[in-house]
Amino acid sequence: MLTKNITAEQFKFLDDTGSFRAVFSTFDFNEPDKHGDITLPGSFTDGEKVKIAAWGHDWGALPVGRGVIYSDNQKAWVEGKFFLDTTHGLDTYNTIKGLAELNQWSYGFDVIDSEIIDGHRVLKKLKVYEVSPVLVGAGNHTGLETIKSYRYQGAKALLLELQALKHQGRDYQLLNEIRRLKMN
Repeated sequence: MLTKNITAEQFKFLDDTGSFRAVFSTFDFNEPDKHGDITLPGSFTDGEKVKIAAWGHDWGALPVGRGVIYSDNQKAWVEGKFFLDTTHGLDTYNTIKGLAELNQWSYGFDVIDSEIIDGHRVLKKLKVYEVSPVLVGAGNHTGLETIKSYRYQGAKALLLELQALKHQGRDYQLLNEIRRLKMN
């Protein structure tokens, strides 16, 4: 008998609902960020795993997802996935999806290497702890690039939808949906 094994890494990408890509930093020596910092290409570690923090760098709340940092010569971005099986993760996902092009992103970090040039802190190497959506980011030209839409994918997706209705205080819709399911 022949068998085929699927690793946990391969399995987790079978359902990409809640996956996203967001730019959280741009590299332009001529355009300092809102704090006067200039971030250089190479300051981030490609492939670094990070937490997706609750809205506005809320370190007092549970993370709402996880991601991996990537960068090129123009920008740094995170490819991540929201925890849709948690209230905070699902709420953040729905808010990000709803805001669409209005999204801005930022990151929490420690400076490993920098120098002052013409009155600006030039960031050369950083340790990133989290990336998070924010109302107004310090960085220029940050934002959401893609997000995978919520799709009904069997019982798990339906359960998430029902949990969202309950969390939103829409118990009447929840009860109607349960009645509809019982009839089918």
